[in-house]
Amino acid sequence: MKLLSPLALAPIILVSVAVHGAEPPRAVVTLQDGRTIAGLLDDATDDRALWIRLSEQRIRLAVSYPWNEVAGIEVDGTDVTEGEILASPDEYLAEWPRFLLFDEQEPLTTTYREEPIEDLRRATATSFGARLANWDRDVEPDGYEVAVRVLDEYGRPMAVRGTLSARLVGERNGGPGTPTVPAVPTVLERWSKRIDFEQFVGGQAIFRLPFRAIFPERELDIQPGGILEIEVGAFGHGRMAASAAVPLRQFNAIRDRYEQSIGSRFFPGERHRHWSHADRMTDIESAIGQ
Repeated sequence: MKLLSPLALAPIILVSVAVHGAEPPRAVVTLQDGRTIAGLLDDATDDRALWIRLSEQRIRLAVSYPWNEVAGIEVDGTDVTEGEILASPDEYLAEWPRFLLFDEQEPLTTTYREEPIEDLRRATATSFGARLANWDRDVEPDGYEVAVRVLDEYGRPMAVRGTLSARLVGERNGGPGTPTVPAVPTVLERWSKRIDFEQFVGGQAIFRLPFRAIFPERELDIQPGGILEIEVGAFGHGRMAASAAVPLRQFNAIRDRYEQSIGSRFFPGERHRHWSHADRMTDIESAIGQ
């Protein structure tokens, strides 16, 4: 037999009963997300949740909704409020039918789930932390390591599936020795990643965003600070964005003074992205000549 929807909501009670007597008027309940459910208002309704009963032949199905998820209630074409229903239960609420063969059983009791069901949670925001990271054998940072969190409406982390889009916005000036003037921010890098549930550990997912179009430690016309923007597109939840200020070059007073003096942030013999054995020998020869 086909049960009426919605079946995904909890808690639910399902029994087979006999039909007794006349029932109270049917109600139409409108939820905050736009859905409507038609049925009888059940006498399990209290100040915590509204219970509505659906039926098909000898099957009864009762579903509960917290009052903050209920947008409106209409009974026989008239709008009623939570207060009116709780104040006049005999007028609006239908008594749960007793078991056909076990009339002396204890009345039905209701239980409430303390923790939300994962499938019913809604992702509403994202946040992240980012740091410059090095993943190879040289001293030059290779990009950003980003820890992304997706949060529900109560600020609790949750796992999602979808996509991560990111872009790095920064400024360029005329290079070393030229006056610094306000520059028009420009997009320096873009990234796109897939997100899966399994990537979330401890409430966050870690991603690597490698430098591909720029190399801030060598392109000294790039200002040392920028803005990293991320956008999470979560299936079934929509898109959420966040941004934060990030360094493009690590602050180091010695390297900064060396850059101002020599025009490079790397010392003689130091391994960096374009370092080679020939570079090392040249550095050694220069040091010996001095």
